[in-house]
Amino acid sequence: MIICDLDKCTGCGVCYSVCPVKCISMEYDQQGFLFPKVDDDKCIKCNRCREKCPSLNIVENINFSNPTTVGCWHKNEEILKQSSSGGAFTALSEYIFKNNGVVIGCVMDDNLTPYHTVATNLDELKPMRGSKYLQSEIRDIYIKTKELLDEQVMVLFTGCPCQIAGLYVYLNERYSNLITVDLICHGVGSKAFFDRYIEEMGSKYGDDIRGVSFRNKIKNKKNYITKISFKNRPNVYLPAISDPYMSCYIQRLIYRESCYNCMYASIPRTGDFSIGDFVGIDRKVLSKEDFQRGVSVLLLNNKNANKLFEKINMNLNWVERPLDEATSTNANIYKSSVRPESRTEIFSTDISPFEARKKYCKNLFKGRIVNFI
Repeated sequence: MIICDLDKCTGCGVCYSVCPVKCISMEYDQQGFLFPKVDDDKCIKCNRCREKCPSLNIVENINFSNPTTVGCWHKNEEILKQSSSGGAFTALSEYIFKNNGVVIGCVMDDNLTPYHTVATNLDELKPMRGSKYLQSEIRDIYIKTKELLDEQVMVLFTGCPCQIAGLYVYLNERYSNLITVDLICHGVGSKAFFDRYIEEMGSKYGDDIRGVSFRNKIKNKKNYITKISFKNRPNVYLPAISDPYMSCYIQRLIYRESCYNCMYASIPRTGDFSIGDFVGIDRKVLSKEDFQRGVSVLLLNNKNANKLFEKINMNLNWVERPLDEATSTNANIYKSSVRPESRTEIFSTDISPFEARKKYCKNLFKGRIVNFI
């Protein structure tokens, strides 16, 4: 049984979560993307999966068509160092924790598989910081989120826009104690390609890899640096344009098929807030040092976001900017990434990430990097 066309499926996991007989599992296909698999022997033909599928049904969106656009960076230097951009996500999370709430976001497990989980304090939040460039496994997080909301717990839910839409559809109502943050997403990378990358990098450096940080600021605040942590040997730091996985990601070569025609890369945005990197901010409104430490773009997409921002902005340096200043270097705010022809070639073979970088990323230039969070 096919729930929706494969090129439209976002892998959001709503079908898995709503199935009353648990006959749907989310499994990786050969290209390394999550899709629902239906056990036809268990299926009772209730059709709830199709009725709830965001790719088959319009998700109500009453957000602003011209959201307030804010450039911001956290006042705490340590938080800035640990954040991919300006630490806006942490500022929102701090408010949630102070109000006895929880934050739901993406972390990596010991096998370097990204998945959504719950953080109840700042220590548990740390693994959620940083861009993963892979689609997170939702697992049972929609179900857990509803339980928390029904218990009147304040919840901050972060994810790709398709995951935010999936949450709204699953909940079937808007909770006053729910705040959502959609990531300004360019596309989700292939887990199979990532796994090959991990295997090859481990072989190259002669040790097992324990972690990857794609937007690390420790060695260089200004450039995109990949930090690879090993079991025994010292960490390795690579510029993004030298890193096989990031090179192919930046060139849009390894995205999920639906990402090239994303329903949610548009304005109005999906979440209460949208968050990303503000590379296009007018340099005259902040110092060179502040810009190099990282600046978040935060879109306030509705009245609830406006009210909450008033409660958190004392922890931020911030300035309101025109929306087109954000979209000038981050077009995925309002449109999908363009599908390169070589994407088909990459997934028609089991090409290694090293070879893919050599063959398809010859013309990779630093100007493209500024468009990625």
